[in-house]
Amino acid sequence: MRSSKQTSGSRTTASRASASRRTSRRTTAPRSGARVRACIVLASLRGFDELAAHVEPKRVLALLQEFVGAMTDVGVAHRATIDTVFSDGMRFLYGVPAPRRDDPLRAVRVAASLQRAALALRNRWLAAGERQA
Repeated sequence: MRSSKQTSGSRTTASRASASRRTSRRTTAPRSGARVRACIVLASLRGFDELAAHVEPKRVLALLQEFVGAMTDVGVAHRATIDTVFSDGMRFLYGVPAPRRDDPLRAVRVAASLQRAALALRNRWLAAGERQA
């Protein structure tokens, strides 16, 4: 008969091995060319071309940095994978590299939060006198 200490230790070892397998599956990126189910959320600065045409380049860069910073904060808070930062926007992913059952709900929640953050940023820019915000 096993002592409770041995049984407990054996369960702990089995649990650790099981957790390790789950973790390795979660963090392993899909192989190249593999089809995966993912939710993609885009955040883009509307009217960027017009803004860039009428505002000093240094100011455009500062506004873009502020926008990307605010959107990044939202993405990180919602545990999104920040996939790409492009000229006037960002792409956030759910389901890559680790799919979860609630990925669609999480994507909708981050999209709503991104919209609120972008509106707050726009209102702050307008209050500061930005013409094209």
